[in-house]
Amino acid sequence: MGNTEGKSGEKSKFAVNEKKKLSTIDFQTIIRQEWEGLDDNLFLRLANSMKNRVSEVIEREGKKTDY
Repeated sequence: MGNTEGKSGEKSKFAVNEKKKLSTIDFQTIIRQEWEGLDDNLFLRLANSMKNRVSEVIEREGKKTDY
């Protein structure tokens, strides 16, 4: 895969994808960076869709849904 360092020289998620051995601190740093990079609207959309998601699970008796 590609370079494991970003523009600022920090390790990116690609280091995890390449299954390289990482220190705990490097792993935590990567996870924190990815978490902070998530769009806040993602969480709002997920919360707003929960009623429909639960209804679909009930309707399909726990079987696979379209989500």
